[in-house]
This record gives sequence, C-alpha cells and structure tokens, in this order.
Amino acid sequence: MKFFDKNIPLEMKDRKQWVAYFKKAEPGSSHVGKVMVSPKTYRHAKSNEPSDWADFYNAYLFATSYGRMDGLAFVLTDGIVFVDIDHSIDENGQLSPLAQRLLNEF
Repeated sequence: MKFFDKNIPLEMKDRKQWVAYFKKAEPGSSHVGKVMVSPKTYRHAKSNEPSDWADFYNAYLFATSYGRMDGLAFVLTDGIVFVDIDHSIDENGQLSPLAQRLLNEF
C-alpha cells in the first residue's frame, strides 16, 4: 500500500474515525468502488457505526499488515467537510482554476 500521511492534520489523525478499504470493480461497469473494512473487527465497516472505526495509527497498522488493503478512509461526522475535486492537478503539478479558487475560499 502506497501511502503518505504528511498532509493529514494531527487533529484528524487523533480522531477515531478511520477505516481501511480495498477497491472492488462493480460488475458490468467501469466504476471501481471502495469496500470499507474495520481495523478493529476485520469485517466490513459501517459509516454509521463508530465501534468499527479506529484512530489513524491503528488503522494504518492494520491496512499495511493485512495485505489486501488499498488505503485508508476517514469517516465523516459532524464538524468536518471534505471537498473532492477530480482531475484538479495537471501533469505539471499545477492546480486547476476551480481547485485554486476553492482553496482560496477555504
């Protein structure tokens, strides 16, 4: 699993809102989904079940030792918002105008 955590704020790492995931192709579609797995139970994790979640460090240890995991996911709850912009960085590492505008706003 290729993973870099230097840009993840400590405030998020300390929250017990992390799960691991593996990618799964959807039959008959080009879409690839993510299946969340609990670092605590090693079973499918639910986004509305806090007992399935772990802090960043334990989720990372699970994901890197379990072998099948492709990454980590942060489960959203009250107080944190993510903005996901596809294709926001070009081949030269430059932000798209939309991404730059949103970064300036936030």
